[in-house]
Amino acid sequence: MAVTVDDMIEAFLAKKHTVGAALETQAETSFDQTRFIAILLSILAVGLGLGIGFFLWRSIARGVGQVATAAKGLAVGDLNQRIPLESDDEIGQMAAAAREMIAWTGCCSPARSLSV
Repeated sequence: MAVTVDDMIEAFLAKKHTVGAALETQAETSFDQTRFIAILLSILAVGLGLGIGFFLWRSIARGVGQVATAAKGLAVGDLNQRIPLESDDEIGQMAAAAREMIAWTGCCSPARSLSV
């Protein structure tokens, strides 16, 4: 009878080891899949952030560049400056102010009457 109990315990431990190994394999697979998804989502988030940043940078730089070009033209006395930028943000407000400055300089500036 003692051998039978020992055999049953050994069989139970063997089964426990087999189930534990299967669970370990499943856990490792699940961990690997989760890590892959997390890395992929992180890369996508960084890419999306860079894309949005590039788009914003380009739109801001274009507007500021237009105003800077007009300001350089005014600095050398060219009053025929045009700033086509139309937007409701701060860059658009700056462009509108620059257009008003160009218009005022073109028609009403005391410096214009002195140079004519």
